Amino acid sequence: MARLGARLGARLLRVLILGLIGAGIVHIVVLFLVPVYSDQNAWSRISALGDTYRFHRLKAVSDPLFMQSACRFDLDDGALRITAKGEMPYWSMSIYNRKGDNLYSFNDSIFNEQPLDLVIADPASLVRLKADIPANLEQAIMIAQNIDEGIVVLRVFAPDATWATQISKFFNDAQCIPIGSISQL
Repeated sequence: MARLGARLGARLLRVLILGLIGAGIVHIVVLFLVPVYSDQNAWSRISALGDTYRFHRLKAVSDPLFMQSACRFDLDDGALRITAKGEMPYWSMSIYNRKGDNLYSFNDSIFNEQPLDLVIADPASLVRLKADIPANLEQAIMIAQNIDEGIVVLRVFAPDATWATQISKFFNDAQCIPIGSISQL
């Protein structure tokens, strides 16, 4: 009986040692793969589509009934103005920081059937802007974001193929433009 207990103990010890060695190998492989996959985040994928301050169409991933477009920006260049016009069945917009954290989201109901007109600026710049709003920005919704680089994603609901031309025009006319430093406005 004592020999049986010693054998089971030895087997258990071998299984534990092999398990620890296997876990160590898996851990090392994962560490070596991190650099390969860490460069494939949303920021790098959208950067690969083209220039900053331009909307780039994104491929439908999760929902084929939504078309989307993204624009990278840098608030170090000054405030950002987002505009788009056209009657869509539904649209929404989200602002993300460089790491992909969703900072702000809204949809067409905020604009009460008015064209999309939005200004994003850092808090200090926004205070200066609101103190002396230029006439062309009086109707714009102003959002303060304490970030430098970010992404704006514009999504449009496409209930069927008959909307394709109208949605393409909406995305083509959408603008994501720096308006410079607030002191230059």
